Amino acid sequence: MGWWESEDGQILLGDGPADTLSEALQGAAKHLGRTPTLQEILDAMEGALKLNPRGVIQEAQHRISGLIAILNSGARVSTTGSAAPALVRILYQAFEDITAEYQDMEDHRKPQLRELLGTAAFILRPDDQDFLVTPDGSGVSRIQAVGSPQ
Repeated sequence: MGWWESEDGQILLGDGPADTLSEALQGAAKHLGRTPTLQEILDAMEGALKLNPRGVIQEAQHRISGLIAILNSGARVSTTGSAAPALVRILYQAFEDITAEYQDMEDHRKPQLRELLGTAAFILRPDDQDFLVTPDGSGVSRIQAVGSPQ
């Protein structure tokens, strides 16, 4: 499995975590019987992060009050606080699996919140990706948490 630093050198991303999250998004689509919307996935991500932060991120002491996705077009999508429980479970399991991958690497640590969000943005960045449907058809440039240090 390969690991690399983000363009700004602030976070560490990996092939394994990207593959794990990709599989979870495919599982969400299978559960729904259709391609999920960015809103559904963003809400489920927020729900998964709030479910048991200590289990999946280093900064578990910080409260997350929401997530914002910034699209390649500049448009923004914010969480609504309402998520489908099944999608929350799918994404939480993926976050747990990603945490195990980070703990297996040389640093033996949990991922930072921005590393989880960076992994999601990495796989959702292309405008032509098929993991979810965005309001204007453009990919996701970045995802940031509200109420937590970036």
